[in-house]
Amino acid sequence: DARHNLGSIMVVAGRLEEARSVLGAALEGRKLAYGAQHAKVASTLNSIASIGFTQGKYDEALLAYTEVAERFRVARGGPHVSVADALANRGRALTGLERFEEADAAFEEAIAMLEPLVGTEHLSFAEALSGRANSRALAGDPKTAAELYARTLEIRRRGLGPAAPRTLRTELALAQAQRQAGRLPAARSRVRAVLEVLDLDENIAREAHLELGWVEVSAHRPSAARRAFESALEGANAEAVAADTTLLEAQSWLATHAATP
Repeated sequence: DARHNLGSIMVVAGRLEEARSVLGAALEGRKLAYGAQHAKVASTLNSIASIGFTQGKYDEALLAYTEVAERFRVARGGPHVSVADALANRGRALTGLERFEEADAAFEEAIAMLEPLVGTEHLSFAEALSGRANSRALAGDPKTAAELYARTLEIRRRGLGPAAPRTLRTELALAQAQRQAGRLPAARSRVRAVLEVLDLDENIAREAHLELGWVEVSAHRPSAARRAFESALEGANAEAVAADTTLLEAQSWLATHAATP
């Protein structure tokens, strides 16, 4: 158990390869100590799967999360929050592989399992909804994504508060889906409401200005788009811009769309 805890600390610290080695040893130790089907074995395997997912090794993560779900199913004796969470993680790995229909099925299974276990107001339920929303957005289905983000948003508003970072980022995700679905006034209004939040985190403010910029681009309002993108880039040094594709895209748009005299 000590090795599992150490590996988990390394994951949080970003020392992923070291964590993988330590957790691998912890996995073998737990199998010997508790048996291969014990929940603690599934928990360690879940941590290893998360490393693969973080590193973009989605095939590896998918195999591991599938095994995690089955091990938790055996260990818990059937449906359980830990099983549903593993199914949702499996959906995220499938999304990373662009296997969107399979991902949708995994998220739907997780959501159906969570509803009778925790209810539709629980934050775990919101996590599964959000995962499915992200997947549908990437699959080119912004209408369904917007519906799912809206449901997620209501749960997070009540459970975390309207100004919590997770809530505000869900507002922006919903705005993006609305923009992609052609609902530009709704998207613009939502982003502006985020920007009016008191003591807004600077990273969230930057994300909001970026989204507002793309709303205005979609609305063929270049001057408004320029103002939004310039606000997003304000205070960001060259290194920060180079490391962030969203800022690079905004900078590129500004470079190719000269200001009107």
